[in-house]
Amino acid sequence: MVGAPEPGPTTSYAPAPAQRGALWYQLDLTGDALRVRLRMNAPPAAASFFLPGPWAGQDDFDERIVVESTQGPSGALPMHLVREAGRIDVNAGDVAWLELTYRVRPPRAGEAHSRFHPRRTANELFAYAPTIFVLPSEGLARQVRDIPIEIHTPRGWNVSATWPPHAATTLSARGDRLITGYLAENVRTLRDAFVLAGEDLPSRRVELHPGTLTVVQSPAMRFSIDELTGPSARIVRRFMARYGIYDDVVAAILPNDAATEGSELQGMGRRGGFVVQVPPHQQMGPELLLLMAHEALHMWNGHELVPAPEAEAETRWFKEGLTHYLALKALAREGLVDRRALLRELAAAAQHYSQNPLARREAANDLDQARFPYDRGLLIALSLDIALSEASQGRVQLERWLVQLLKPHLRDTARAYDTALLERAFREICDTLGPEPVQRFERLVREESPIDPRALFTELNLHWLAPGGGGPARLLPIEGEPAKFDLLFDADLAR
Repeated sequence: MVGAPEPGPTTSYAPAPAQRGALWYQLDLTGDALRVRLRMNAPPAAASFFLPGPWAGQDDFDERIVVESTQGPSGALPMHLVREAGRIDVNAGDVAWLELTYRVRPPRAGEAHSRFHPRRTANELFAYAPTIFVLPSEGLARQVRDIPIEIHTPRGWNVSATWPPHAATTLSARGDRLITGYLAENVRTLRDAFVLAGEDLPSRRVELHPGTLTVVQSPAMRFSIDELTGPSARIVRRFMARYGIYDDVVAAILPNDAATEGSELQGMGRRGGFVVQVPPHQQMGPELLLLMAHEALHMWNGHELVPAPEAEAETRWFKEGLTHYLALKALAREGLVDRRALLRELAAAAQHYSQNPLARREAANDLDQARFPYDRGLLIALSLDIALSEASQGRVQLERWLVQLLKPHLRDTARAYDTALLERAFREICDTLGPEPVQRFERLVREESPIDPRALFTELNLHWLAPGGGGPARLLPIEGEPAKFDLLFDADLAR
């Protein structure tokens, strides 16, 4: 194992902190199925491991795990798989190490699967880490640090992952595979990741000073990777300058699965990277750039900051709607979208909000319920940004709120928030700005008051043309200087 320490003498298990290298994984991508070897040094006499649990709205990842063996230095160890509990109990006794070997099987013909399941083709593999890793029990997981991950791929493949690189790619002793090493700081970092490997995947690496960005793309995409690399670097550089540095960021662009996903654009941010999945024929343009900026920002608002479980529903507007607004604003500030595209996106969100039954407190279908936090959240973010900018003559804008929330948190843990914490941080940045921003927060967030798009856009000297006659809503500048709008979105003012 690349970077894995040799097992030491047998020791009794005790809750000691920071067992470095006590756990390691080997991912073998050279066969039809993804095979995994998990080794734990100095395990407890009775060790428990857990299959992948529910994640991203799916609860069947554990069904793809096929346990093959449990071994110690002297051979097989007794093992009991409790599938209904998603647990593997191993009677390790007094051994120096135990090794669990399993495979993640591909979907069977006709078996339902989503974009979150691992995807394996003859020339490519993509997997989110929560779907492929068997993990030690929580007590053990809290203690292990610096977890080596070794990835074996066929010759001619290259591999990208969001874990920090630990060992350069080398040829195996037999010369039949390539071996690449990574090192996860802890189990959270191990799990909050993705891996993409394939034959001659187009890849570009950009120095961000500090940090780096690697853009990797499936060959199935129609546009050139070079079309994405420059804008991606500008987006990530801007976010890192404001919200915090990642040493290495990986951006993966993949085709979505037409058989399961239709043709819409989708994505997901992870810790230290993000994924966008789009139709293979997708063209470069504002829609794709906005998706990329949204998912990139989730590296902070979604992974460094996370909703408390009990507050997830009530704060989803902050995680998704505010993220979408700040992503759109960043694109405008970087000059990556023009005013026409910016107005079109703002108008579309207002239209979806105004037509959603939930805006009128009526029953809604699943699609309307899923969209509502995005659209209402974007309008809340815009309204709060207007209030902050006006009260401070442009000195304080909405990005400051996210910075305030990120300030006290340590990188190796996520800061969980609820509405009370969001409000406290908002009040802190409004300390010298007068009552209006806080009153607006209370009205829109605490009281969940309806939003009038026409009145909101008038504050920016924009005229809201409601949708009619089958056409979309539109925003048109009212005659006069759009100073308030430019203060928020103009690229020249951002420099």
